[in-house]
Amino acid sequence: MKLSTYFDRCEFACPCCGIDTVDAGLLKLLEGVREHFDQPVIISIGGGCRCPAYNAKADGSPRSQ
Repeated sequence: MKLSTYFDRCEFACPCCGIDTVDAGLLKLLEGVREHFDQPVIISIGGGCRCPAYNAKADGSPRSQ
């Protein structure tokens, strides 16, 4: 499902469980970066949304949002 002109919801999904909450402010910022540089912005695996289990497995901060 498209979130915006350049991004699909699946790009932000947790690779562990598929949870895909995306902050509207972040999405707006990424859209601006994409338009400014006229180049794709790639969301790395696990770089979008992480559930608590995947965050711990990836050695992420326990206070990560």
